Amino acid sequence: MAAMSGPPIRPFEASDGAAVLELQLSAYDREPVPGVDRAEIAWMVDRMAADPGSTLVAVDEDRIVGACTPRADSLVVHPDFWRRGHGRRLVEAARALVGRAGLAELQLWGDPAREAPGAFIRALGFTYRSSLWSFRLPADRAVPAPVFPEDIVTRPIRPGLDDGPFTVLLNRVFEDHPSPLSWPEAYIREINARPDFDPSGVLIAAPAPHPDRFIGLCRTVELPSDDGTRRGEVMAVGLLPEWRGRSLGRQLLRWGVRHLRASGIGDVELSVEARNERALELYRREGFEAAVEWPHWVLPAT
Repeated sequence: MAAMSGPPIRPFEASDGAAVLELQLSAYDREPVPGVDRAEIAWMVDRMAADPGSTLVAVDEDRIVGACTPRADSLVVHPDFWRRGHGRRLVEAARALVGRAGLAELQLWGDPAREAPGAFIRALGFTYRSSLWSFRLPADRAVPAPVFPEDIVTRPIRPGLDDGPFTVLLNRVFEDHPSPLSWPEAYIREINARPDFDPSGVLIAAPAPHPDRFIGLCRTVELPSDDGTRRGEVMAVGLLPEWRGRSLGRQLLRWGVRHLRASGIGDVELSVEARNERALELYRREGFEAAVEWPHWVLPAT
């Protein structure tokens, strides 16, 4: 794809939050995204400021009209500014952004059955790669209490003190993920320092002889909702590769589910990449059911 001229694309700034939220809600009202509501969109936009370099915005006459966050597989353009080239320019800039980060591809969510996303996907030549699935565990599905081996110790995260090693653990756990993920330490520190952060919702596992050598984690979060229904998500669960195969991941998952339920949440959600067969098998065996599919499309990075 050749470089395109036109209104500028620039990195997200903390002061852009309100404008990005307005354009995202406008796009959502035009074509709602399955499995997501307005309150959750506001929650996600609020977190953009913790890692501004991960989002790009399109500007048209001093108005922010589009945003792309490759880490979240997200590209949104305000409906009033569709078909003006903003999406194409965001894609081109995002391809360069992920290329500088060492990634081979730009991956974005898009439903080809919907008119605008489908036309965009076809016009730019995206290739279908896989799907991210939202799984739900019904409130009436029993989950056993976790039982960790005697040589493993667990404890909640200590915000500030654990942020550095926790970031290292998180990035190592997901570096061999079907869609590699990474987070800068500054982002983790910012999120963990927020007043609404609950350290009891993050469990760290370590070998008993070396309790400060983190080997696994489970991170849970309570999500906002439009109707006030309490929603809980196991946001991340994983182990270092050398510690897999001992049922530790299953125990971490069970801890996350029971932690959320102990707080009064019924249905528990999580997201899983369709190519992550190991995780899919675990979640299904624990009673999770597929609820929403988010197809993902890719273009080579530049």
